[in-house]
Amino acid sequence: MTFDQLPSDSLAIDGVTSFRAKIDSMASSRVELAFRLDAVPEADLMYLALLPALISEVGVIDNGTPIPSDQMKERLRKEILQLSVYYAEGVRSGRNELVIAGAGNDVAETRLALGWMSRVMRAPDWRIDNLARIRDVVDQALTGWRQAMLGAEEGWVTDPHDAWWLQDRPLHAHTQAFLTQMHDVQRLRWMLLDPRDAKVTAEVSAFLTTLAGASKLARKDLIALAGGLTGAAKPAAATRAYLAAVGKLSAAGKPFAKEAGKDLAAAITDLPDGSLGADWRYLCDQMRADLAAGAPAALAKLASVRAAVIAHGNARLVELGSTTSLDAIGKELTAVVGQLDHKVRVRQQYAKRRYIAERVRERDPRATAPVFVGLVNPATSSGVFVNTAPLAGYSAKTDDEVRDFLAAHLYTGHGAHSMFSRTWAAGLAYSNGVRPQATDDRLLYYAERTPLLPQTLKFVIEQLRQAKPDPNHARYAIAESFTSRIAQPYESRASAMAANLVDGLTPDVVRALRTKVLALSRRPDFADALAARKDDIHARVLPGYGKPLGTGGVYFVIGPAKQLDAYADYLRANVGKDAVLHRLYPRDFWIPAKR
Repeated sequence: MTFDQLPSDSLAIDGVTSFRAKIDSMASSRVELAFRLDAVPEADLMYLALLPALISEVGVIDNGTPIPSDQMKERLRKEILQLSVYYAEGVRSGRNELVIAGAGNDVAETRLALGWMSRVMRAPDWRIDNLARIRDVVDQALTGWRQAMLGAEEGWVTDPHDAWWLQDRPLHAHTQAFLTQMHDVQRLRWMLLDPRDAKVTAEVSAFLTTLAGASKLARKDLIALAGGLTGAAKPAAATRAYLAAVGKLSAAGKPFAKEAGKDLAAAITDLPDGSLGADWRYLCDQMRADLAAGAPAALAKLASVRAAVIAHGNARLVELGSTTSLDAIGKELTAVVGQLDHKVRVRQQYAKRRYIAERVRERDPRATAPVFVGLVNPATSSGVFVNTAPLAGYSAKTDDEVRDFLAAHLYTGHGAHSMFSRTWAAGLAYSNGVRPQATDDRLLYYAERTPLLPQTLKFVIEQLRQAKPDPNHARYAIAESFTSRIAQPYESRASAMAANLVDGLTPDVVRALRTKVLALSRRPDFADALAARKDDIHARVLPGYGKPLGTGGVYFVIGPAKQLDAYADYLRANVGKDAVLHRLYPRDFWIPAKR
């Protein structure tokens, strides 16, 4: 009747609440310290984008002695089971946290892991002398994010959907939305490129101002200019004057022109024609401003953000292991917690802005209240649906809400009658299906690698319209609504249980919904009641079903221009002549600096 129930208790360690899951058959142990992020000032949120990697991958200072990243990596491999630093989020509660976790195969290793957790929390090697390694981590992350949309869809497509859906949550944008983080990190990159020479900074700044003047050129010329700066393209007539400015730079300044070319070449495909010139100028101006800010200021900002986050009042603990192991590490864990700063952090009140919609409206004044949006991805030929809409899950209170929840499960999963199986068999999508997201109180329609968006959507709608009531489908819906974590590793189960408690998704909440499900399933009209709701429920995430979509839906597709053109025609024909598909580009996810 719940997700799972590992034996657990709760206690306070130096005033920090600890959730302890006890598995006495375990030899290994794991400890997580999770820190709230909402003490970071809004103006400094961009420094969160790469904070986990910069904490854990650049080396540390141990009692005044630097441990370089390569030596640290080797010692971690030899000494402990795991050290990881990452972000965690709870959409239901708005929780955003930095998690620092360590694990050992036995008590001795776990003690060492706690030591490493302490080092990365208190003293990552953010010295100017370590700038080369810090820049490497920044460049690696930036390259990875720039290539994300070239990878398999299942690895990234829900991210931009969530960024659009949750765009009024700045912490989500800077910690979970890679298209936003990508711009944050490009800005950090230019701060860290600091030549530490005022004359070089001044001449490069002047060059970037000159380069911004190319904003009036056509796209093909801007592409040629960016390529010319890196040496990958020959000068064209329209670009010669700007490339000639490179020759006037000093030997110390010339490498910065190449770096600018790299970033402009990578960004230009993310820029729509409607804002191309303005975006080119913005990028050049922002590179100039960030270079002028300098590396010492950037490292100081990173340190202040880390200090705002890693504090006693922001922390909670999760422990997993045998009773004996957890008791054995108690002294060391208390010492780690005792090192946290007790100064009270101010909870920030972030502006509730729909930042992506604002940027779309800046370049397209007609986009006053976009309902249907499509992210342009020219790197593929197929299309993706990620449509969601409100649906009471674990918040369901009334019988009607519970019936709606169950009706949404009628065609989920991998049964022969499911939308996944039928769509996959027809060759119209790979991973796909309609399913509730009960913890977030949402209904999802997802389909990737569709040969043509309208073709797949019409097929799914027709299959659902033709579906006949079946008592077996109703029993299937009950089974699908009971999920469990008991097959997962203890580590992920313990972490999830602790997070559920923070998010208010307690065992009692889960049990209450499942009790209602079983009670309703005993009624003689149960199957007919679910079938009667089938069309209204699925219409919430399937535009063109012929019923109202409702409010609060997110209708998000991804694909190249051909796919989006076909879907735009479908919407006008099947939803209404006023149904407009507004195109999104990666630049729409940037959060520019306030000036």
